[in-house]
Amino acid sequence: MTDKTELSLTESAYLDILGRIVESRLPLNRPLKETQLAQELGTSRTPVREALRRLEQEGLLVDADTGRYSVRVPSVREIRGAAEILRSLETLLFERAAQNATREQRDGLVSLAQKMVKAAEISDDDQWGVLDDDFHEVIRSAANNQQASEIVNQVRRRIQRFSRRPGFSKARFVPCSMEHLDLAGSIRDRDYEALREGVGLHINNMENSVVNTIESLAPFLGEGV
Repeated sequence: MTDKTELSLTESAYLDILGRIVESRLPLNRPLKETQLAQELGTSRTPVREALRRLEQEGLLVDADTGRYSVRVPSVREIRGAAEILRSLETLLFERAAQNATREQRDGLVSLAQKMVKAAEISDDDQWGVLDDDFHEVIRSAANNQQASEIVNQVRRRIQRFSRRPGFSKARFVPCSMEHLDLAGSIRDRDYEALREGVGLHINNMENSVVNTIESLAPFLGEGV
């Protein structure tokens, strides 16, 4: 029988390593060392090993030939497929959010988007990431569709990390923030036609940005990208 403390340690290790992957703080195409991760997390190798297995099942890690895990780079085909899923489910969530959100939530989204624009203009990646997470959390909460939200979260984890890599181009950073501002305005006004168009545009641009990043990494990662 698995001890509750062990489950807690595994969940803690999982969340920490997941954060490192999403925030691009782990190297690509390089084996991860269980012992080093365990030391950094202040735990034993067992919770780390279980966390790595879970992340492999979610498609974020790959089991290398050496028996060690490494951060998985999705193929362009996978990126295209993930974007197709996001276009459908994000449209659903944003429409439900517009229907259900209180006036305070709708105004709050506009405020968050405005702050995202300011953070983008000064290239404050960390602050922008926090605001982006807060923005989408309001959407998930107002949409009140847990199953769709969980699928979106899992799909986004696989691809969004490549649009948030350090040095994310300001040429994309600011327009992306403006897209959020347009979406927030459509939700505030409950303009569903503009909202559907805005979600489609946003996902298309994210898809193209991630594909460009993956293709630029290909010479350094070898075949399979």
